[in-house]
Amino acid sequence: MKKKENSKKVGVLSLPYDANYGWILQHYALLKILKNNNYETFSVSRKWDTIGKRSILYYFKRWVYYNILSKNIYNFYKKHITPRTEIFDTQESVKNISKYDFDAIIVGSDQVWRIEHTSGVGNNFFLDFLDSKKTNKISYAASFGIDEWQEGKDKTAVVKSLLEDFDYISVRETSGIGLCKREFDVAVECRVDPTLLLNKNQYNELLKQKGNIFKRPTLVTYILDSDKSKDDLVNKLSKLLSLQIYNLYPKRKSLWNFYIRVEKWLSAFRDCDFVITDSFHGTVFAIIYNKQFITIANKERGLARFTSLLKLFNLSSRLVFTSDGNIDIDTLISEKIDFNPINLMVIDEQIKSIEIFKKYI
Repeated sequence: MKKKENSKKVGVLSLPYDANYGWILQHYALLKILKNNNYETFSVSRKWDTIGKRSILYYFKRWVYYNILSKNIYNFYKKHITPRTEIFDTQESVKNISKYDFDAIIVGSDQVWRIEHTSGVGNNFFLDFLDSKKTNKISYAASFGIDEWQEGKDKTAVVKSLLEDFDYISVRETSGIGLCKREFDVAVECRVDPTLLLNKNQYNELLKQKGNIFKRPTLVTYILDSDKSKDDLVNKLSKLLSLQIYNLYPKRKSLWNFYIRVEKWLSAFRDCDFVITDSFHGTVFAIIYNKQFITIANKERGLARFTSLLKLFNLSSRLVFTSDGNIDIDTLISEKIDFNPINLMVIDEQIKSIEIFKKYI
């Protein structure tokens, strides 16, 4: 893996592969925007530590997951990310990353700093394996996934020391700014999720089908945690707007509808007339494609992500809590989102992020 002459080589470290549209597209977007700005990019895949000998059943289940259940997402991963991926699966192997001669490693985005989800790799997502004298340490829109730090003094001291060794730190949620100052006494900035660094035309380049995939006006739902109150809201809105319902995340999964292709997922946002979602990235792509939308608060998956994103674009009124039973759906329908100022804000965030890359890589 030789470095191209006069180009800077950048590794992007995110969570290990997961059959998740938000994860795959944020990772794709960060790699893509860096490549568009003439950096030589590689995905750094830090898999969970390999412990002991794996059984034949483990490898069989793994094969089924990749090649049957999540094949439509994994095919996108293989096509757009794995051709330029360096894989590490132990604490010892990741220390050998120095031989790849990276100018910088960027950790982010997604919940890379949510300790309860990343204990399988020690402190690697805080770049403890890097020599900062040789490789710049950068975080881009890293997320803690929670508002309050829940670790003890020893862990806090270790993380504080590692963060102090970064060249630049940005977090995805505004709550992360206070957390970093309060717990680690480090100053950080808030930057938008990588998916917002690309515009809808750049995502549309991935789509082969140019025509509308829907024959009728459509309400697209991307509901990760379905319940009766959410179903009632979807059905009510469908009737009020005379829209057919298209569910991007099936309630009852089978081998044949476990996950649709990433390209079709994007096409649904491109071609629909309205979006209801309880997903952070579902909200992001409603914004990217300038769709009227309602976001249902999903506390279990981290409410700060939603409030920070929507507040940034003056869209807090689009967040509803189905549990309170007092949603003014008529007002939400009548008060159309004006995307002109929002699109300008997105462009401004893109410019700021690109300038950060130029300064710190």
